[in-house]
Amino acid sequence: MFDRPHCIGIALLAALATAAPQSAPAQSFQIARYVGTYESIQPGTDTSLKLTLVLAPHGIATMRGEFSGPAKISTGTPIYPSTEDGTWAVGGPNVLVHLTRTTRVIHGRPVPVGKEDVTLAFSLSRCTLKLARDPGNVFGKDGLKLKKRDC
Repeated sequence: MFDRPHCIGIALLAALATAAPQSAPAQSFQIARYVGTYESIQPGTDTSLKLTLVLAPHGIATMRGEFSGPAKISTGTPIYPSTEDGTWAVGGPNVLVHLTRTTRVIHGRPVPVGKEDVTLAFSLSRCTLKLARDPGNVFGKDGLKLKKRDC
């Protein structure tokens, strides 16, 4: 027979076991291998574009584009740094980045530009994310490769 303090201890252990986080799903390794900051410099005629893609834990994605010098479209209007926010998830052999909101930094202040709905698929090979699917042809025929920082 168990004494009362022993029964309370067993009940407490049982309660802790059911409240403890369950083991991580099998996909955790897949997710962990993508988490990080990826960078690329896209050469242009007058200036280059630095792209930074952050795939944060818990599925948050941010892509920032910033020109190395003053950049203007053909009408002479300046192009300001932009940030695209959204989510990411592992989808088969690729990581899917779904960008849903764009913000530009104009004169040091963030200005919401609007909503968007762009999903890019990337394959990962060692430390490089390579654009595997770009339905809107945003990055042209040469595509996009981003290298993982500190890799």
